[in-house]
Order: sequence, then C-alpha cells, then structure tokens
Amino acid sequence: MKCLTQRKNGYYYFRKVIPDDVRHHDSAREFLLSLKTKHEIEAIFKAKSLLELSNRLLISARETCSKIMYKNSNQSNSSDIILAFMANVSIGNMNIKLEGSLDEVTTAINNLSGNKAKNKSHELNDVVIPDSPFIFAYEDDFFKYMRSMNYSSKTIILYFQHFKELKFVLKDARLSDLKDKKFVSDFLKIIYQLPARYDRKSSLEEILNVGLSPRPYGSATGTVTAFKSYLNYLMFKNILEENPINATLIPKKKKSFDKTGYASFSLEDLKRIFSDDLLKYSRKYPERYWLQVLALFTGARLSELLQLQVTDVFFDTSVPYLSINVNGNKYVKNKSSIRDIPLHPKILALGFKDYVEKIKMYRWENLFYFMKQEGNLCNATSTSSALGLYLKKQCSDTSNSQRKVFHSYRHTFITELQRMQVPLEIRQSIAGHSSQCITIDVYGEKTRLETMLDYIKNVDFHIDIPKLPNTSLHVQMRKQRERKEKE
Repeated sequence: MKCLTQRKNGYYYFRKVIPDDVRHHDSAREFLLSLKTKHEIEAIFKAKSLLELSNRLLISARETCSKIMYKNSNQSNSSDIILAFMANVSIGNMNIKLEGSLDEVTTAINNLSGNKAKNKSHELNDVVIPDSPFIFAYEDDFFKYMRSMNYSSKTIILYFQHFKELKFVLKDARLSDLKDKKFVSDFLKIIYQLPARYDRKSSLEEILNVGLSPRPYGSATGTVTAFKSYLNYLMFKNILEENPINATLIPKKKKSFDKTGYASFSLEDLKRIFSDDLLKYSRKYPERYWLQVLALFTGARLSELLQLQVTDVFFDTSVPYLSINVNGNKYVKNKSSIRDIPLHPKILALGFKDYVEKIKMYRWENLFYFMKQEGNLCNATSTSSALGLYLKKQCSDTSNSQRKVFHSYRHTFITELQRMQVPLEIRQSIAGHSSQCITIDVYGEKTRLETMLDYIKNVDFHIDIPKLPNTSLHVQMRKQRERKEKE
C-alpha cells in the first residue's frame, strides 16, 4: 500500500502528498500521521480509512476552490484515528478546524461545497468509513497459526487454494457484512453453484449464467469448511463473537440416485468381464483377477480387500471366511464394516486357497500388492482407477447418470441378495451396513457364519469364470514392483 510507511521504531505511518493546487502555502507538504500500531494488518485497515477520507478532502477542496492546511502533529488525545487526523486539518479561507464526532466531521466536509457544489451534493454524501476490517485481513495470521499447529503442508496448500476462491467471491466484503444472514446465505449459494472450472477474469454473474453444471457437492463443502475454520480462528482471537455459518444456511445436497449412484453389472457385462480377456489382463498381476472375483461373491469394498493379510483368511474351519478387521494399521468405513464374510464355494473352486498358500510360502504379509501411501495402508484410488479402465472397456454403455466401476460389484452382489429375498439383518451383516435392527450377531460365531453361508452359496450369476494359474511370473513381478517401491 503506497500510503503506508514503517519507521525504524516499528510503528506504521499514513503518508500522502497534498497536491500543490489545493495546498495552503503554510501547510505541510503531505498528510502524515502515526497509526499507533506495529501490526501490518491493523495498519492497512487504518490507512485505508484515512486514504478514503483524505481523497474526499481533496475533492471537496477542489470543488470549493479552497486550500487545505495540515499541520504534522501527533499531539491529539483522540483514540479515534479519523478524529486524530482531522484535528490537524483546516480547510478554506475561514481556516475552520474540524473536530468533534465522526458524524460532525463528515457533515462539515460535505458542507464545504456550499452553494457552489449544490448540484453535486449527492455525490459527496457521508464519508464511507468502514466499521470493521476486511474479511481476509487476518489471512496471514491464520496461516501462521496453521503452521504453528503443525498442519501438514498439503492441508495448508489446499486451504490456500480455497482462500483464492473465497476472496474472488467475497472481494472487499468486511466482517460486519457477515452479521447479515442474507449476505451469508447468498454467499454460500454461490459457492455451491460455481462450476468446477471457470475463468476468474470473468464476473461472478457471467460465470453463473454460462449454464455449466455445479461442481461436486463435496468440493464446495471443502471450500466452506476452510472458511469456517478461518472464522473459528477469528472467534478464538476474539475478533468475531460467533461463527455466522451454520448448518441451516448451507444448501442441502440434492438426493438423486440417478446423478450420484453406481449401476449394477448386467449379465452380459459379467460375461465380458470374466472372459479370457481377464486372464490376459491379469497375466502379470494376479490381484486384478482375485480382487474382482472376491468383490463379486462377497460384496466387500475395494479398500477392505486391499488391506487383507494372509492372517485374515481362514480355511481350516467349518466355514471358510474372510475377516474384515482393524488390526494393525487397517481402517474401515465404520464400526459395522468390521465383520466376517463366508467364502462362496465358487471362490474356493477357482483356486483361491492355492493363491493364499503361495503368498504364505514367500512370507508376504499382504494378500495383494498395492502402492502404499503416507498415512494410509493402501491406495485404493489408484487401484480402482486401473481396474476401472478394464471395466469401462468390457462393459456396455450406461446412461449419463450412472457409472459402472469397481464399486458396482458391491451393488451387483447386494442387489442379488435382495432379489433372493435374503432377510434384511443378514444382508446387513454380510455387507457391513449399519442399522438399528437386531442382527444375527446375537447368535454364536459358528451359527452366524453358517447362517450367512446358507444364503451366500445360493448366489449364482450363471457365468463361467476361467481359472487363473498361479505362475512364477506373478511372483517375479511382485518382487520387482516391491523392489522398485523401496528404491
């Protein structure tokens, strides 16, 4: 800010040259006033107010052909920076010193135009003196606070991107504007209406009127969450009394299964997926084969399958089963996701036990190879994307409203249980869905597994799945990939 200067003592000063055409011959050559602060953000806020007022003084002086008399003095006892500034100002031949309340100062300035500027009196209404800082005046302090609280660099960068958009939407809005519920509500509606990509050189009105689809609800919620965190910080610093954003003002997510749902696989889809093409696709990577077989006959989520270890598969029991648990570094979607799933006879017939035994022989802990990432045991996203390319190639076209992806295996399996009229509580136990119902967990472990298996073994998609041979190439490729990852 050009009118802001900092002296060696650390204090900031407001400084602005008085043009010769309106400066009295005995006046100082510039407006100069201590802002009485060493805090840059506070200084910017005060200086902006003085800049607006000094510009209004210059306009008034030119309109009335008057001269401005300013004495550089910081002797004023006023705690109001505006009044401290005006205490040093005299305007016009009458050499009237403007002092008093802010309203009196504003009225005096406007009255200087007199009859000479009668036609322009409406243009010189009350001086607009902001009653609060800009909303993002404390942005730098907030990010310093995030760093001091050891937020990850990834989170800070993400918040920085959110703030770019927030400042584009809110522009020069001030904290006092947030007291207006309509202002907050309109702001939130805009955030949720913005498209995923747009040109910030265009105006908001132009962007919203183009007719582009709004971004995903979760993306907009991330931006709002970042803003709420910032406002909570201002509350922590006693700058705000309360956070103006609450659940009642946030637009509700439109519940539309057509827009956000996954399509189940048709019989033709499954025949194409589990054809000889799958053997070629899995020639080097057996997890591509077994993940899809297990998903089809267990309904387990991809992240649950990727985290399976050899100790989570039990064959030497009356009912062979998979254990979805949180042992070690594993994670699950919710508490209900922790469960045991009986193995469909088809899975055993395809040689799953032989595959697990080979993994044990090489003393690998994890049943499947996957790319690890910091803070997570597995990267389900990258695996899902890779499998998604194969599924997209094999599956028939779907409507624009639904997708056929790896998660469609879960939908297909649960839909088949529903078609078979499997009781709700048993479906929930198999799929790991939460419910208020009393499930068969109240019975013994053996009874629970046997009861679920009685239904699972009747699931038949009427397709012939080719058997994947366990080759030495599989072992070789896994060793090679793990070696590269360590490097």
